[in-house]
Amino acid sequence: MSWDVEQSFGIIEGASGRVLAETRRKAGRLAALCDLLDAAGWGVAFKEAINGPIQVGEQGRNFLNLSGSSWLEKLADWQGFCGMIPSEHVVLSVPGLVVWRTTAPASPENDVAGGLTPREREVMDWISKGKTVPEVAVIIGCSRRTVEKHVANLYKKLGLRDRAALILK
Repeated sequence: MSWDVEQSFGIIEGASGRVLAETRRKAGRLAALCDLLDAAGWGVAFKEAINGPIQVGEQGRNFLNLSGSSWLEKLADWQGFCGMIPSEHVVLSVPGLVVWRTTAPASPENDVAGGLTPREREVMDWISKGKTVPEVAVIIGCSRRTVEKHVANLYKKLGLRDRAALILK
């Protein structure tokens, strides 16, 4: 069998073009989500590509006191940037994306979930850290159904409709 090198490169270029287009669409969606979270008062930062620049929303820049042009040097590496954000404020941290509260985190004085049981608070904490129901069940040592019931109670008590709202709460 002989390989047509030009045809093979054409197939590869076509496939890489589709991958690139899909990557651009996903990056556009991510940027739109970050703009929405920023407008809602959350600190948001994401990295467009492995070696790409770190994008930080206005709320995040204000929270971290990144003003003028000198803050660009502070964004040299992703790990260093994430280290600037107090861990108690971080709501979501995945490779290339971090979301954090720009207000004081929940405490007994300013707890939005004042009517929750200690176990519901614990479940809410794990869910807000991105854990799934089965993972939470293993972590806290109970059944998956029990965790599902705690999550349902959280939705009801906090007036929420989905996991995203719970994480952002």
